[in-house]
Amino acid sequence: MPASSIDNTLLEIAHRRVIISLFQTVLLCFLVSLNVSGQLESQTGSLLHKKIESWYDIKIDSQILSTLYSLKQPKDAAYQFALPVPVDLNPGNSGIIYQSGEEKVWEIGIRSKNAKSLGLILQPFKIPAGGYVYIYDSSGKIIRGAFTSENNYSSEILPTMPVPGEELILEYHYPDKESWHNTIGITQVSHDFLGIFDIEGSKDGRYGLSQSCNRDINCQAGLPYAVEKGAVCRLIIRGVELCSGVLVNNTDQENRGLLITAQHCITNQNDADKTIFVFNYESPWCSGPDGRVSHSLSGSVLRSTNSNVDFSIVELNTFPPYIYKPYLAGWDVTGSTPASSVAIHHPMGDVKKISIDNDPPVSSTFNAMPTNTEWKILQWDVGTTEGGSSGSPLFDQNKKVVGILTGGEAVCGRSVNDYFVKLSACYNYSNLLWEQVKGWIDPAVTGVKTLTGRDPYAPNVLTSDTLYNIAKSETRSANIYTAPKNGYSTGFNSDSLIMYAEFFNNSQAREISEVWINIAKSIFVDLSDSVRIYIFGDGSVPGTVLASRKALISESKDSFLLKYDFNKTISVNSNFYVGWRLNYGTMASTEPRQFAVFHSQDRILPSKNSAWFNDGKGWKTFLQHPSIPMSVSLDVKVISVTNSKLNRIDYMKQLNADFKVYPIPTRDRIMISSEKSTDNMEIFLYDITGQIVFHRKIGKFLPGEIPVDLTFLKSGLYLLHLKTNNSSETHKVLINR
Repeated sequence: MPASSIDNTLLEIAHRRVIISLFQTVLLCFLVSLNVSGQLESQTGSLLHKKIESWYDIKIDSQILSTLYSLKQPKDAAYQFALPVPVDLNPGNSGIIYQSGEEKVWEIGIRSKNAKSLGLILQPFKIPAGGYVYIYDSSGKIIRGAFTSENNYSSEILPTMPVPGEELILEYHYPDKESWHNTIGITQVSHDFLGIFDIEGSKDGRYGLSQSCNRDINCQAGLPYAVEKGAVCRLIIRGVELCSGVLVNNTDQENRGLLITAQHCITNQNDADKTIFVFNYESPWCSGPDGRVSHSLSGSVLRSTNSNVDFSIVELNTFPPYIYKPYLAGWDVTGSTPASSVAIHHPMGDVKKISIDNDPPVSSTFNAMPTNTEWKILQWDVGTTEGGSSGSPLFDQNKKVVGILTGGEAVCGRSVNDYFVKLSACYNYSNLLWEQVKGWIDPAVTGVKTLTGRDPYAPNVLTSDTLYNIAKSETRSANIYTAPKNGYSTGFNSDSLIMYAEFFNNSQAREISEVWINIAKSIFVDLSDSVRIYIFGDGSVPGTVLASRKALISESKDSFLLKYDFNKTISVNSNFYVGWRLNYGTMASTEPRQFAVFHSQDRILPSKNSAWFNDGKGWKTFLQHPSIPMSVSLDVKVISVTNSKLNRIDYMKQLNADFKVYPIPTRDRIMISSEKSTDNMEIFLYDITGQIVFHRKIGKFLPGEIPVDLTFLKSGLYLLHLKTNNSSETHKVLINR
C-alpha cells in the first residue's frame, strides 16, 4: 500500500469524529433492526488447514509504523493499536476455491510483514445455512470460528477478533449447491503495530501493557466489585482502536444490552457495526497471567450519541449469554457528589483494572465541554487510567454509575486530574431521544433518578446445581512418586500418564456451564504448554467428546481452583465424564513439568472409585494405576443449570402460560390463579437486584387462586417466578402505592 494512501488513511482517522446528522440518527433509531446472534463461535464442520502456496501481501511503509508506535496517544481519544488497510477481497478475485466432499472452500492467506496480529472486517457477511468460516494463524494454534449463518447481521458486517502474527488464513466452507456471490468479502485488514494480541498471551504481548501502578480487578481492592465488574467490557472498534464501556439497567427492567461509552470511542453507526465487545478479560488472580478473550460479541446498533457531552449508547446485536455472567449496572443521575469513586476499565487494552479515589470528586469543566458537566478526580488513591480506559464507568460509593471517562492527565506517579462526564449531564442534556440518555435508561418514564443494578440471569440461579464426588469432610491429597520414579499419580509422571477423567452419575437433563478443577501442582516449561479439558459422554469408559477447550497451564497455579467454561453451556442427559489431557511441547533439563490434580483419600472399596486414567492403550480405573493403585475421586466440580435461556422479562406475556397474575400494577397483594392441577408448586419473588424477597412452597395446587400479601415490600418492579414439576414461568409484578 503506497505511503500516500496510508497518510490519507491516518488523516481520515484523525478527523473522522463528527456529529451524526439528524437524518442519519433518526434512521438509526427507528429503521435499524436487531439481529439475534453475536460473535458466538460454534464448533462446526472441519478445518482443513491446507498449505498456502500464494499469499496476499499487505505492504506498509515501516517508517509510518515506527511513527505510530512511538506516538503518545491522548486519553480523550480511542487508543489506536492497529493500522486499517482497505482491501477488496472475495472468492472471485483472490485466493483459491476447491472442492471438499459436498462443499466448496474458499481459502485465502493474508500476510503483512512485522504485524503483531492481523484482524479482518468481513463485508458482506451473509453466508447461507450450512456455510461456515474459520480464521486462524499460519501455525494453526489460534483459531477464530466457526462463524455461521447465526452470525449474519442486518448490517451484513462481521468484525473478527485478531489472530497473532503476521500471517492469517481464512477458510469459507459453503454447500456445493450454493454460490459464494455476495455472501462474503474482506474490506479491511488491521495491521497490529503494538502487539495487543501477541501469541499465547505473554507479558510481552497484550497482557501487562498498562502501567505498573494499575491494580487487577481480582486483587483485594476489586473484591467488593465482583458483581459490578460483569457490566464492564473492552471495546475493539473497527479493528484498530480500544476503549471501555458499561452495560446499564433500565426502568422497564428489560433484558437489553444497552451499553454506554464515550462518543469519541463510538461516533456513528459504522463504528457500532464494527465494534467487538469483549467480556471477562481478566487475569485469573491478582497480578496473575493473561486472561481469556473468548467471551466476545460483534456489532451493535447506535441508539444515542452526543459530542457535546461525549457519550454514546449502543445496543448489542446479541444479549450476552448466560455463560458470560453479564451484569446490568445501576445508575444515579441526581448529580449528587459521590463520597468516593471507583473506575473499572481496560487501560491500554490490558486485563480489567480498578482505580479507587477515597475522596469526593469535584464538579469541573474539561476541554470544550459545557461548564461543570464533568466529575474531576483530583487524585487516585489506587491505580490510574490510560488510553483504552476511555468510556469506562465511574461508580459512586453505592456502586452506581455516575460518570463516563472523557479524558485527563493521570499517569502512574502522578495520578491526578481525570475527568468523567456526569451521567446526570448526559441524562437530559437534549430533548431529542437520539441525543440523550434519559429515554433509553428510563423507558418506563418513571422519572426516577437512581436505579439499582441487576443480574439478568438471576432466575436461572434457581435451576443451578453443583455436582461433586468428594464430600467436604474428606481429606484431599496429591501422591508424589518415590525415586527412581518421578511425578504425581494424577499428573505428569514417569509412567507416561497424561490423560485423566472423573465420572459423574447423572440422571437428569442439565446444561454444564463450568468445570472447576482443584490443581495441586502447576509448572509449565513453555508458555504454550497446555491442558485440553473435555466433557465425555456416557459409556463404560469415557465416550464421545461432547466438548473440549484448551487451557494454558500458565493460567493455573499450585493449590488453585481452575474454573473453566466452553463458551457455551453443554447439554447432558445422562452420566458423563470430565477429563483432561496434558500437552507439554518442550522437554526440560530436569523434570519440572506438572499439572497434578488433588484427589480424595483412598476409599479402599472398588465401588467407591470414580477416577480414570489413560495409558495410551485405553481407559482404566485408578484401581489399575501402575504405581499407586487406589479407589479415589478426582477433585472436580461441575456447575450446571437446567435452563440457561434468558427469561425475556421485557416481554413477559406467555401464550401458553399455566398461571395468571393480577392485578398489575398492584398496591398490597397479587392473585395467582390457574385452571390446572399441578404438583410441587413453588413461588419465588425477586427484587430488581436478583435477591429473593419471598418464597413459598405450595405442594399440590388445585384449580383456583392463591393470594400473596405484598404489604411488606416497597414500591417498585419485582420478578415473580412460578415453578412446578411440569412448567416454569416468570411474570412482572409492579407495586405502585
